[in-house]
Amino acid sequence: VSPLKFGYIPAQMSFLGMEYSEGFAKLSFSYENEVVYFIQSKFEKKVSYDYNTDATVCQTIHNKWINKDFKILKEETSSGEDRYETEVIVNGCYYRLFGFKGKEEFVKMVERLTFNEKSFAWFLYYNYGIYFNVC
Repeated sequence: VSPLKFGYIPAQMSFLGMEYSEGFAKLSFSYENEVVYFIQSKFEKKVSYDYNTDATVCQTIHNKWINKDFKILKEETSSGEDRYETEVIVNGCYYRLFGFKGKEEFVKMVERLTFNEKSFAWFLYYNYGIYFNVC
């Protein structure tokens, strides 16, 4: 999987942890007392991550770095707060960012996603200071 890299991260967002298996990574972050997830998988959605959502498209934005349109989806939680998510498939790989509150910051993050041509281990170390030995 060619990892997507955040070109923008809100100052208040911090790395919590990661689940990793062959061809699949789920990164967790803390933002405004909530958990945000970033999934990266070598499998397309139907195979890798089965989920249901009541989210609706509220905006479409173009990311010039990877030349893809992203649908920004909004879902209202049971407490009445909005959460945002997006997903994209590039070259057969699936990427999903979800659980984010605050549309403006979310859009900034999605607009600035870019591919990291280095290894996944390098990506984790460079972005989050995590040493991850894949051997």
